[in-house]
Amino acid sequence: LESLPSVLKLQALKKLDLEGSGVKEIPQDLEMPVNLRYLNLKGTLHLKEIPKGLLSKLWRLQFLAIRSTLINADDMRELNKLEVFEGCFFNVGDLSKYAAQRKMLYKYSILVCPWNNPMLYQHGRSNCRKRGVRSLEDIGLRDATDLKECEVDCCDKLEAVFSSKCHQLQTLESLILIRLRNLNVIVGAGVEESSVGTFSSLKVITLVKCEKIKKMFSADWVLPNLENLTVSTCSKLKEIIAEPQKEGTGAFKFSVPKLKRLTLCSLPELKSICGENGVIVCDSLECIEIVCEQVKRIPLYLPQLQIDDEGKPTPSNPLKEIRVHSTYWWESVEWDHPNFDVKKVVKPLVLNWLDRSLDWRPL
Repeated sequence: LESLPSVLKLQALKKLDLEGSGVKEIPQDLEMPVNLRYLNLKGTLHLKEIPKGLLSKLWRLQFLAIRSTLINADDMRELNKLEVFEGCFFNVGDLSKYAAQRKMLYKYSILVCPWNNPMLYQHGRSNCRKRGVRSLEDIGLRDATDLKECEVDCCDKLEAVFSSKCHQLQTLESLILIRLRNLNVIVGAGVEESSVGTFSSLKVITLVKCEKIKKMFSADWVLPNLENLTVSTCSKLKEIIAEPQKEGTGAFKFSVPKLKRLTLCSLPELKSICGENGVIVCDSLECIEIVCEQVKRIPLYLPQLQIDDEGKPTPSNPLKEIRVHSTYWWESVEWDHPNFDVKKVVKPLVLNWLDRSLDWRPL
């Protein structure tokens, strides 16, 4: 399908699904079906724009999915019944304009790029990909009180994901940060530690190819639901969990009771995972992957790791495997446990990365 005929006579039309079609333009008379509730234009790779003023006339729309450039965000002002929105804005200005007038949506997926950008053809779900802003505050997401997933990719000017005014994110479950050249911190200066607890719903944190960040987050963060922490290819990262801001704290514990997978790879400057005296308490950890030569201490305490009379892990132990980059590193790294030699106990679970075979093998 390359062209869409006139729909003037389709007054009862409620759903128009053109996903994956070859249509090149939308007829100006599309606003005539006054009962149109559903408009899906995803995957219409040849469709470059929506006629100006058209969207504002489709005021009954509840579902709108567009993979083309919205030239004028003002056209969406009248879509008060919209519940689901997936679309692409040409620039941050249009995105900010939309965010300022945004209604309460059940779900949205937003991409900011020119229509011919390769990112346009990627499929996102319930996330926000953005370019050219310095923090989420710039696009109005400080008021996104029901945001569950946030993915930020290739945003060169981003310095802090959440600014001092962006602390209404109790529902955020997934935070994925990729290729952010100027990212210095996840939470900007001026945020009170009590407000950092609003990230307590986070289940997934992913940080990849963010070259300037030196510390991920403070031990004052509360992450009781975190299940997956992945950090990779951040050349200047020196510490994952920084010591608490309060002076004189000495040794401290950072609890992540639901953490199942910890992945730290290609972090050449990483020397400390949790400060010099910190301990990460993990009740549910199943997989550990550490490929960082400078790390000298594994600060993990696994309460569920118990041994039988023969010194072997009991069946109740959730830990299934440990992935390391070399035998030498594993033998030299420190891992303390109050009751037994933890490295000896978990050695049968250790897998070593073999470059030639591109596989993990028993140590």
